[in-house]
Amino acid sequence: MFTLAQHIQSQQYSQIRKVEKVGFDSESNCHVFPGFLYDKNGTRHESQEYGLFHEFSLSAPKVPKSYCFVQAVDDNASPEQIIKVFYQAHGIEGVYLLGAYISSIFATGFDAFPLIENTGSDAYKHLNRMFFLDFDGIKQMHQVDGYSQWLVPFEENSARAKLKEDELKTFYHRETPNQAALFFNRYFGEFSTPELLACSVTAGCSGFNMMKSYKPAELAVVGHTVMANRQHFECTVKDKTQLIQQQFIDKGIRGDVAFNHAVLTAGAELFIKILGLCFINVEDLYDYAYRLAARRTELLSSEQPLADKFLKMLFSKINIPDFSSMEKDEAELASYSTGVAIKRGTLLFTMPKILKNEAFKRVFSRGYIHKHPQLFNQLQQHPAYITKDHRLAIARPSLKEDKHQIRYWMFDMELLGVSELTTVTKKDG
Repeated sequence: MFTLAQHIQSQQYSQIRKVEKVGFDSESNCHVFPGFLYDKNGTRHESQEYGLFHEFSLSAPKVPKSYCFVQAVDDNASPEQIIKVFYQAHGIEGVYLLGAYISSIFATGFDAFPLIENTGSDAYKHLNRMFFLDFDGIKQMHQVDGYSQWLVPFEENSARAKLKEDELKTFYHRETPNQAALFFNRYFGEFSTPELLACSVTAGCSGFNMMKSYKPAELAVVGHTVMANRQHFECTVKDKTQLIQQQFIDKGIRGDVAFNHAVLTAGAELFIKILGLCFINVEDLYDYAYRLAARRTELLSSEQPLADKFLKMLFSKINIPDFSSMEKDEAELASYSTGVAIKRGTLLFTMPKILKNEAFKRVFSRGYIHKHPQLFNQLQQHPAYITKDHRLAIARPSLKEDKHQIRYWMFDMELLGVSELTTVTKKDG
């Protein structure tokens, strides 16, 4: 007679392996989430009791603390209709960011993947739910370790200011197998050093409040459709990326920048064609990607890319008072109001006033105000720089008040090479 122990030992059993990360599991060739997975064919499977997938001998990854995942997919939802509304809300920029989510899933064939930055609307909140992430973003860098080959969003302004350049570059170069990709939302501080400019894509996505009526389970049908077509994406995304990259290079785009924008374009274009989304013009997608890539290539040609961008914005976004064309008191008041002026061939501006301007806030955020080396050091290295400590007696808002000293940065207009300026002139009468 068998003892109980002998009976147990004689039974067949399967060894269950715990999946450690959310996303791609290379050993099983499945994309695994808390509660469900997609197998190598793109078929969805729900977990059984205790989060087990008996057919695959897998145990689902632990749910990261405070973060939820969209557990259900609404079969009645139409991915075509959802993307149509999404496109109406967020334009080609939103479709471009959708491409980032898609390509990050199938990036096993790439040696790099760009750091993604959205400086515009909250499109990412809808994109997250489309790809099963029922939260807006993570807060700390160490939480990225819980994801594999998936685009991981950060909360607005949360972690990037704390990240070191070397840390960010390891994610671009995918130094860890099946590494997650990073998506920063509305940080308002474009990557500034040449190294990070070459590793990143920055998209300014506009938006209108048209998506709130969709529930997470409805939005998730988009990710479900992508995973159902997994084999097609895996077979085509690398070749498509290389083709687009070469087209951009042939148009004068730097190679690494061409790759960064090609990989997003490829993901979006393949999705558009799979679903037959005729309301999205693929040429518009290419044009948008090319414009971003050309702008980034131009920035990388400069030794002070952030300073050049700051000065270019100064002349394009602000009416600059010119002391030579205005009465002295009026010019002083105008310069006090705008924080910038032109006087005897010299550009003067006071940094605190400029950085309060809404247009500059979107680009040069708190990270640049409180961490001077990036923007301020590049300005001081600029060939046209004279000083940042020039003191000028300027009238207060009322001409009846006493004048007071304001400290200005000074740049040589001739060395700036600016020939046409937008200035405030004396009003008639």
